[in-house]
This record gives sequence, C-alpha cells and structure tokens, in this order.
Amino acid sequence: YINIKSKEDKPFNIKKVKTESDLFTAGFYEVVKGKDYKIIVKLNPKSEAGMSQNSLTIHTEKEIIKLPVYTFIKEKVYINPPGINFGQIDKAEVTNNRKLLDFLNQSVFVYKHERDDFKDDLKIEFESIPEYLEVNRTPAEGPASIVNIPNQGKTAIFEIIVSPNIDKIKKGKFSDTIRVKTNDKDFPTLEIPVFGEII
Repeated sequence: YINIKSKEDKPFNIKKVKTESDLFTAGFYEVVKGKDYKIIVKLNPKSEAGMSQNSLTIHTEKEIIKLPVYTFIKEKVYINPPGINFGQIDKAEVTNNRKLLDFLNQSVFVYKHERDDFKDDLKIEFESIPEYLEVNRTPAEGPASIVNIPNQGKTAIFEIIVSPNIDKIKKGKFSDTIRVKTNDKDFPTLEIPVFGEII
C-alpha cells in the first residue's frame, strides 16, 4: 500500500483508482478526511507467473496521478536466481592458484511453496550436468529443508552449488544448461542456464 497526502491546507478527494492490468486490483480509503488516503494494491493469485510492469491511475477532482506497479508472481516451484553467469574466468590464473576456485562457486536455490496439509516432500535429482561443471546440493541427500519464510509461509528449499572444473573446461564462451528432475507433478523438470567465458 501507499499513502497519498495533501501538501496544501485545502482538502482533496480521490474519485476513483483505475488499474491497467488484471494482474492486480486496487482500492482506497480515507485515513484523514480530505487529507490522507491509503491506496491498496492486491495481486491476483490466478495470474500467470513472471515479472511485469504496469500502472494504476488515481483520479482526484483536480488531477490525475499515474503510478508504476511492478509485480513478480512466482510459480509453485521455481529457481532463484534464474541462471548462473560466471563472467570471465582466467584459466591460467586459476590453474596456478587453485584457491581461487573457492571464489568461483555460485549458488541457485530451488523453492517450493508448501501447504499446511502437504504430505509429499520435495525431492530433486540431476538429470544432466555439463561435464565441465561440478554440482553439489544442500541438503546433500533426502528431501528439501523446510523453512517458514515471513509473508510466504512454509517453503521447501534446496541450494545448488555450481563451480567450473578448471581442468575440463575449454577456452572460449560457453552456454549450457543443468537439468533438474523433481517429484512435483506440475514441475517435473527445471532448467538452470549457465554461461560465461574462459580466457
């Protein structure tokens, strides 16, 4: 929500609030008559997943105020961040100083929103991994860890740690995919894009 307040002594009235998308609904109510209004925006839970930028328009008796609204609706099972970018890696430098490999590890997380009556724990396995990458997961075995995240509720989480195998990776740009199988019937396969450049 946001507050709309008058900077002048004169009162103002909001006539209506109009949205330009069905991804969310908006309404308002007076906090202080003629001086302070609260605008409330609620996501439509039936909307398709993804990020979007839209707007809402506030009509007063004197002016029209347009505000941007950014939405991010997540799938029941999703990966965050959505991919891994290793950037540029100097192979000779890393080969000569193996301790640098520790700084090349990158993590993505697999999340699944749980329900209070949820009975099937989220499980994953790696379906395909490029041979020049090393991949580990936490928890190392068994189902996902369950965490109660504020404003989100019970969430199953896996951490997937990816690092390049400096002995197998070749010079040049690379772009590949790690495929992950899950036991979720709606999201049986997840893909993690991986790209970068070896110089």
